[in-house]
Amino acid sequence: MKSRTLAFTFWLVAFVAMSGCSSLIPYEEEFGCKRSNNMGKCISTEEAYKEMTTGGDAAPYAKPASLKDDDESDHAQTSAKGDSQNIKKPNIGYVQYLDANYKETAKLLNSSITPVISTGDTIKIVLVPNQINEKMLLSERTLYLIVENPKFIMGDYLIEKKTPISTIFGE
Repeated sequence: MKSRTLAFTFWLVAFVAMSGCSSLIPYEEEFGCKRSNNMGKCISTEEAYKEMTTGGDAAPYAKPASLKDDDESDHAQTSAKGDSQNIKKPNIGYVQYLDANYKETAKLLNSSITPVISTGDTIKIVLVPNQINEKMLLSERTLYLIVENPKFIMGDYLIEKKTPISTIFGE
Protein backbone atom coordinates (compact mmCIF):
# COMPACT_ATOMS: atom_id res chain seq x y z
CA MET A 1 0.00 0.00 0.00
CA LYS A 2 2.82 2.31 0.86
CA SER A 3 4.56 1.70 -2.47
CA ARG A 4 1.32 2.37 -4.37
CA THR A 5 0.86 5.69 -2.61
CA LEU A 6 4.48 6.55 -3.29
CA ALA A 7 4.13 5.63 -6.99
CA PHE A 8 0.89 7.61 -7.28
CA THR A 9 2.52 10.63 -5.64
CA PHE A 10 5.53 10.32 -7.95
CA TRP A 11 3.37 10.23 -11.11
CA LEU A 12 1.21 13.10 -9.85
CA VAL A 13 4.28 15.28 -9.18
CA ALA A 14 5.75 14.32 -12.58
CA PHE A 15 2.51 15.20 -14.36
CA VAL A 16 2.25 18.58 -12.61
CA ALA A 17 5.92 19.32 -13.33
CA MET A 18 5.51 18.49 -17.04
CA SER A 19 2.41 20.59 -17.46
CA GLY A 20 4.11 23.52 -15.76
CA CYS A 21 2.06 26.65 -15.43
CA SER A 22 0.28 26.24 -18.77
CA SER A 23 -3.06 25.71 -17.09
CA LEU A 24 -2.67 29.01 -15.25
CA ILE A 25 -1.79 31.14 -18.31
CA PRO A 26 -4.90 32.49 -20.10
CA TYR A 27 -3.08 33.30 -23.37
CA GLU A 28 -3.22 31.41 -26.64
CA GLU A 29 -0.60 28.83 -27.46
CA GLU A 30 -0.87 29.34 -31.22
CA PHE A 31 0.77 32.26 -32.97
CA GLY A 32 -0.71 34.08 -35.96
CA CYS A 33 2.74 34.33 -37.55
CA LYS A 34 5.24 31.53 -37.86
CA ARG A 35 8.22 33.90 -37.52
CA SER A 36 9.65 34.56 -34.10
CA ASN A 37 9.41 38.00 -32.43
CA ASN A 38 6.18 38.92 -34.23
CA MET A 39 5.47 42.59 -33.59
CA GLY A 40 2.12 42.83 -35.36
CA LYS A 41 2.86 41.97 -39.00
CA CYS A 42 4.18 38.86 -40.70
CA ILE A 43 6.80 40.54 -42.88
CA SER A 44 10.55 40.25 -43.20
CA THR A 45 13.04 42.94 -42.24
CA GLU A 46 13.49 44.02 -45.87
CA GLU A 47 9.73 44.40 -46.37
CA ALA A 48 9.46 46.37 -43.11
CA TYR A 49 12.22 48.70 -44.35
CA LYS A 50 10.48 49.18 -47.70
CA GLU A 51 7.21 49.89 -45.89
CA MET A 52 8.89 52.47 -43.67
CA THR A 53 10.66 54.29 -46.53
CA THR A 54 7.73 54.29 -48.95
CA GLY A 55 4.99 54.94 -46.42
CA GLY A 56 2.75 52.15 -47.79
CA ASP A 57 1.52 48.97 -46.12
CA ALA A 58 3.41 45.85 -47.24
CA ALA A 59 1.17 43.39 -45.40
CA PRO A 60 -1.93 43.49 -43.22
CA TYR A 61 -1.66 43.22 -39.47
CA ALA A 62 -1.60 39.66 -38.14
CA LYS A 63 -4.71 38.17 -36.55
CA PRO A 64 -4.68 35.70 -33.66
CA ALA A 65 -4.75 32.10 -34.87
CA SER A 66 -8.08 31.47 -33.16
CA LEU A 67 -9.78 34.19 -35.25
CA LYS A 68 -8.41 32.96 -38.61
CA ASP A 69 -10.10 30.50 -40.93
CA ASP A 70 -8.07 27.66 -42.47
CA ASP A 71 -8.21 29.21 -45.96
CA GLU A 72 -7.31 32.65 -44.66
CA SER A 73 -4.13 31.50 -42.90
CA ASP A 74 -2.75 29.85 -46.05
CA HIS A 75 -3.56 32.91 -48.15
CA ALA A 76 -1.90 35.27 -45.67
CA GLN A 77 1.34 33.29 -45.70
CA THR A 78 1.60 33.21 -49.50
CA SER A 79 0.69 36.87 -49.94
CA ALA A 80 3.19 38.01 -47.31
CA LYS A 81 6.01 36.03 -48.92
CA GLY A 82 5.40 36.44 -52.65
CA ASP A 83 3.85 39.81 -53.43
CA SER A 84 6.71 42.19 -52.70
CA GLN A 85 5.92 44.13 -55.91
CA ASN A 86 2.40 45.11 -54.78
CA ILE A 87 3.68 47.87 -52.51
CA LYS A 88 1.61 51.05 -52.52
CA LYS A 89 2.91 54.34 -53.88
CA PRO A 90 4.87 56.46 -51.42
CA ASN A 91 3.03 58.81 -49.11
CA ILE A 92 2.96 62.23 -50.83
CA GLY A 93 3.08 64.20 -47.57
CA TYR A 94 6.12 62.26 -46.36
CA VAL A 95 7.97 62.84 -49.64
CA GLN A 96 7.17 66.55 -49.54
CA TYR A 97 8.40 66.73 -45.95
CA LEU A 98 11.71 65.07 -46.91
CA ASP A 99 12.16 67.41 -49.90
CA ALA A 100 11.52 70.50 -47.77
CA ASN A 101 13.92 69.25 -45.12
CA TYR A 102 16.68 68.61 -47.68
CA LYS A 103 16.14 72.02 -49.30
CA GLU A 104 16.34 73.80 -45.94
CA THR A 105 19.53 71.95 -45.05
CA ALA A 106 21.08 72.73 -48.45
CA LYS A 107 20.12 76.39 -48.05
CA LEU A 108 21.89 76.55 -44.67
CA LEU A 109 25.00 74.86 -46.07
CA ASN A 110 25.18 77.05 -49.18
CA SER A 111 24.60 80.39 -47.43
CA SER A 112 27.64 82.61 -46.92
CA ILE A 113 26.87 83.30 -43.25
CA THR A 114 25.78 80.51 -40.98
CA PRO A 115 24.62 81.01 -37.40
CA VAL A 116 27.35 79.92 -35.01
CA ILE A 117 26.75 79.91 -31.26
CA SER A 118 29.47 80.53 -28.69
CA THR A 119 29.15 78.69 -25.44
CA GLY A 120 28.56 80.78 -22.36
CA ASP A 121 30.80 80.86 -19.32
CA THR A 122 29.50 79.16 -16.20
CA ILE A 123 31.23 78.82 -12.85
CA LYS A 124 30.46 75.88 -10.57
CA ILE A 125 30.89 76.66 -6.88
CA VAL A 126 30.75 73.83 -4.36
CA LEU A 127 29.78 74.89 -0.83
CA VAL A 128 31.24 72.28 1.48
CA PRO A 129 29.43 71.17 4.63
CA ASN A 130 30.12 73.35 7.63
CA GLN A 131 28.98 73.59 11.22
CA ILE A 132 27.26 76.82 12.27
CA ASN A 133 26.93 75.93 15.95
CA GLU A 134 26.94 72.76 18.03
CA LYS A 135 23.44 71.70 16.94
CA MET A 136 23.33 72.90 13.31
CA LEU A 137 25.24 71.45 10.34
CA LEU A 138 24.77 72.68 6.75
CA SER A 139 25.07 70.06 4.01
CA GLU A 140 27.01 70.30 0.77
CA ARG A 141 25.42 72.39 -1.97
CA THR A 142 26.34 73.26 -5.53
CA LEU A 143 25.93 76.76 -6.92
CA TYR A 144 26.14 77.55 -10.63
CA LEU A 145 26.95 81.14 -11.58
CA ILE A 146 26.35 82.18 -15.19
CA VAL A 147 29.01 84.74 -16.11
CA GLU A 148 28.15 85.08 -19.80
CA ASN A 149 25.12 83.73 -21.68
CA PRO A 150 25.54 81.83 -24.96
CA LYS A 151 25.28 84.11 -27.99
CA PHE A 152 25.32 84.00 -31.76
CA ILE A 153 28.73 84.92 -33.20
CA MET A 154 27.58 85.07 -36.83
CA GLY A 155 24.04 85.60 -38.01
CA ASP A 156 22.67 87.05 -34.78
CA TYR A 157 19.52 88.14 -36.59
CA LEU A 158 17.53 85.76 -34.41
CA ILE A 159 18.28 87.70 -31.22
CA GLU A 160 16.18 90.74 -30.44
CA LYS A 161 18.40 93.74 -29.73
CA LYS A 162 17.68 95.35 -26.35
CA THR A 163 19.18 98.53 -25.03
CA PRO A 164 20.01 98.47 -21.31
CA ILE A 165 18.15 101.03 -19.17
CA SER A 166 21.42 102.25 -17.64
CA THR A 167 22.60 103.58 -21.01
CA ILE A 168 19.32 105.41 -21.61
CA PHE A 169 19.35 107.32 -18.31
CA GLY A 170 23.12 107.80 -18.23
CA GLU A 171 23.74 105.93 -15.01
